[in-house]
Amino acid sequence: PELHITLPVRQVKLQKYISELLHVSLADLGYNLTLTMTPNPLYKRESRLLNSGQITMIMRLATPQRDATFHKINVPLTQSLIGKRLLLIHQRTQSRFDAVQSLESFRDSKLVGVFAPGWYDTQIWQANQLPYIESASDHGTIVRMLTGGNRGFDYFSRGINEIDDYPLSDGLIIEPNLVLSYPLDFHFICTRKTKPIFPFSLVHWNVRRGMVCKPV
Repeated sequence: PELHITLPVRQVKLQKYISELLHVSLADLGYNLTLTMTPNPLYKRESRLLNSGQITMIMRLATPQRDATFHKINVPLTQSLIGKRLLLIHQRTQSRFDAVQSLESFRDSKLVGVFAPGWYDTQIWQANQLPYIESASDHGTIVRMLTGGNRGFDYFSRGINEIDDYPLSDGLIIEPNLVLSYPLDFHFICTRKTKPIFPFSLVHWNVRRGMVCKPV
């Protein structure tokens, strides 16, 4: 049978991985998949597009709030790699990060993170009393602001499987000593009105088999 899926995914490596995962899994189930990947809009707009049926599903961190609003397909997609966070910083601030040896010293450093509005990370930062700001700018603009300095934040947290999508130039570096870890993962999420459009058991099997962020 024919199957059409529209899914917003921004990162190039993640696009290739998700495309291969879905095509392989669905071909094994006898589906002929047409997959359209669109740019990743801000979460609030993405939710509106999902509710209106303009996109089939989204790929987001599973959170209690999303679970209460949408239907989560219970297949973790990156084996928690997205929950291993590295920090994009400017090299001029490296000495401040060198002093971070624990959560307490990270808190005491007064280093400020930046997140998009609605990101679940903000709740984790609040719970741990870590300073941050929110910015509705696109990721490219956030990186330019980070390299420019004096914008009120010192680092941009990205998953270990997505951080190499960002070109390192103009002093932008990946902080070499710190990994922030929390037990979350991406899941496919659709509306409660939409029944799962195909069996996801084989997708789960392919993830477990090792189709996770393969080198491309």
